[in-house]
Amino acid sequence: MTTKLKEYDSPPIVEVAIGLKFQRVEKLSAPYFGLFWGDVHDLFPNAQQVSPNVTSGGDLNLSDLPIRCWYTSADQHRLLQLQRDSFYFNWRKTVGDESDGYPEWSKLWPEFQSYHRKLEDFFVRYEFQSLAPTEYEVSYVNFIPYSEMKPHLANPPDVLLDHKRSYGERFLEPPKEFQWTSVYPLPDSLGDLVVSAASATNRTGSREPFIRLELSARGPANADLHEWFRIAHEQIVFGFTDLTDLSIQRNVWGLKK
Repeated sequence: MTTKLKEYDSPPIVEVAIGLKFQRVEKLSAPYFGLFWGDVHDLFPNAQQVSPNVTSGGDLNLSDLPIRCWYTSADQHRLLQLQRDSFYFNWRKTVGDESDGYPEWSKLWPEFQSYHRKLEDFFVRYEFQSLAPTEYEVSYVNFIPYSEMKPHLANPPDVLLDHKRSYGERFLEPPKEFQWTSVYPLPDSLGDLVVSAASATNRTGSREPFIRLELSARGPANADLHEWFRIAHEQIVFGFTDLTDLSIQRNVWGLKK
């Protein structure tokens, strides 16, 4: 795609996750999670055991626990997740921190690459099986407050073009809550772009309603890693622009020309 990617002054992004699943490493037992923490401790000084992610149809054996660890930066904005069959890097906007804007893909992607190389080096040092990816994934989570939509749209969920409510004589009032998921194919059979949107209330406790909009590209690890993530990120950016109202893009999120 040759069209220039859209850029925004204040995109509603609150989280980005970049990662991959790989062939399960049985040798990756609890002590090794601590050893890997030693490799990233300077940047991620906090560590904790969390509940594992179990894919559909997967088995969870209690003897496997702890099966997933989180390593977080001192400011809580960055997170590494390691499991016996997956590795993810997250950037997260913290609650109440308005100064922490989205750092852009051009900064996050090199960060993920550096942590991915650390994991590959770790596997070599401890003579694990080769790190063999089976699936790639990149996800963007957006929070869209109703209060920002109301000056521009009569019905805030109308910001989502594919689910814009038709008006005129209607029996039902606009829904109090909603939830939907759409799946779009990625080009060249690289996987799918899964878009989910749902009404929610503000995580700060103010109960302000907002829309949680997530765009997640997932696909088998058959293509070159760098090329797959480049295309996946491109699809998410163009997809977000295609799915949302132009007036909001310009007046609220600061769409750049």
